[in-house]
Amino acid sequence: QALLESWQDLVAASLDEALISGEIASRLDAKQLAALFWSGWEGAVMRAKLYSSTQPVYDFWDFFKHSVRP
Repeated sequence: QALLESWQDLVAASLDEALISGEIASRLDAKQLAALFWSGWEGAVMRAKLYSSTQPVYDFWDFFKHSVRP
């Protein structure tokens, strides 16, 4: 848990900078976005392994980047 939380904090810091600069937009704060990112990413990785395909990872990334467009 500590390792995941440290990764999540790093992602949150990057997302916070992007929110402040206007590169991304969201009604959620950076910590919430980071938690959602990691939950979705880990789910996509699990599905990629299950289906022996990288497509779930690409699908998640496409969804996430479009969900934070300004």
